[in-house]
Amino acid sequence: MAGGTWIDQNKLRPGVYINYKSSPSSLATMGERGVVAIARPLNWGQKGKLYTVESPEDTEQFGYPITADEMLFLRQILAGSSRTQGATKVLVWSLEEKEGTAVKASGAIGDLDIEAVNAGSDGNLISVSVVGSGAPFTVTTNYDGVKVDSQTASAISDLTANDYVVFSGTGSLSAGTDTLSGGESTVGTASVTVGNLTATANYPGSYGNRLSIVITAGATSNYIVQTLLDGQLVDTQDVTAISGLVPNPYITFSGAGAITTSTGAPLTGGADGDPLDTSYSDFRTAISLQKFDVVIYDGTDAVMKKAFADFAIDLSNKEGIKCQAVLSDYNSANNECVISVYPQKVTLIDGTQLKPEQLTWWVGGVSAGANAFESLTFASYPDAIEVEPVLSSSQQEAAISGGQFSLIAQFDNIQVLTDINSFRSYTPTKGKAFSKNRVIRTIFGLCNDIYKAFALYYIGAVHNDEEGRKSLKAEILNLMNRYQGNRALQNVIADDVNVEKGVDSDAVTIEIYCQPVDSIEKIYINITIS
Repeated sequence: MAGGTWIDQNKLRPGVYINYKSSPSSLATMGERGVVAIARPLNWGQKGKLYTVESPEDTEQFGYPITADEMLFLRQILAGSSRTQGATKVLVWSLEEKEGTAVKASGAIGDLDIEAVNAGSDGNLISVSVVGSGAPFTVTTNYDGVKVDSQTASAISDLTANDYVVFSGTGSLSAGTDTLSGGESTVGTASVTVGNLTATANYPGSYGNRLSIVITAGATSNYIVQTLLDGQLVDTQDVTAISGLVPNPYITFSGAGAITTSTGAPLTGGADGDPLDTSYSDFRTAISLQKFDVVIYDGTDAVMKKAFADFAIDLSNKEGIKCQAVLSDYNSANNECVISVYPQKVTLIDGTQLKPEQLTWWVGGVSAGANAFESLTFASYPDAIEVEPVLSSSQQEAAISGGQFSLIAQFDNIQVLTDINSFRSYTPTKGKAFSKNRVIRTIFGLCNDIYKAFALYYIGAVHNDEEGRKSLKAEILNLMNRYQGNRALQNVIADDVNVEKGVDSDAVTIEIYCQPVDSIEKIYINITIS
């Protein structure tokens, strides 16, 4: 007897022909959130590379445990809030850095010339003020807003250098203030030479200065070459010649000739440089190929802020990848794709102080980690004990009206005032709801989930006929019902989705009507007392 499968009823032989398939079911699912992308200057590891962090142990690839000061940015991104999770995955781009010779920052107040003692961009954090209506003047040096030196002088020649600046000039002192500028840091790779042997750190950066080598003579003609990190042994090699040494995870050896013993030779010259602007551009290119929810820029450069804002907006509007950028004090974006963090400082319970631009770490992490059915309004910031400035009622209202994501202090907690983005130019077709991040997470999530399902299962695979368009509608409605089941949407009905044939034979148009659920934020109460 014949058998097999069939397409048309045209078989000649007697037999049983059987087709089998799954009953129709939805393929779309609610996507998970929690992916953050950030570019950071790292002092160990390959530059210009995208790393993935999904657990605290993953920070070892940067040379540090999660508890290290250098990993503060990751701890903040992963921290979460009192009722929502933080990031579940962080894409970390290791920024490439400037090379060459470091430059000292400098400035001037009238005839007084000022130069930083040390070369590097840290010099740009120094300011000097000359106060007085006439001699004698008070000359104050500040570093990052903190006074570090004060002198009284009637002439420039009375001033002496301090740990931060050197004074010079031939004219008269005059009142004024100047912040030094022009300082540049450049990257350097640590190394040391012992006799004919040179040991070089595998990567540039200050981390290499933590390495050292010890060389001892063996029992015969051999030598024991040890590599130490912070004084702890991390590699041992037993060789008779330099050519026998192989690179280890920390150091590469080079040279020729006899080996010389050493009781301890530290590597020096490792330095961290200023990030290259082009590396930020490379970062944006790299993550445009990844799935992420939030991209963080934790710097202060206005041009770079605009570049990241435009990046998130273009990805959402032109590429169909719905995401948000978290930036410090950039409400001029006026767009739902950009969260502008109000310029506040936060102090943590261990005494750590976060600058306004560093606050983007926590805000970015909780914004990515929050689900479509969760709001961050009044969510508490774990381990935060102080925020500065503390906003008055009028300042809080101004922050909300200005599209600024801000923090408040109440009930012994540091909390989010309201979970908003920078959008505030409301129109009849784009109302206030677009400024609420919970609503945006719902809309963006729905868009991303539809995009993924159609790309994986429908485009090129489903017929553009009535039956095929019905399957598209059913898929979207099923997804919307999933959102409704999680209380992200409400009042979903079949008429909310309309799928029609498009102009081209391979096109369809889809109209979707949805009602995102927001969180209760304003409670108005009347109490009658009898």
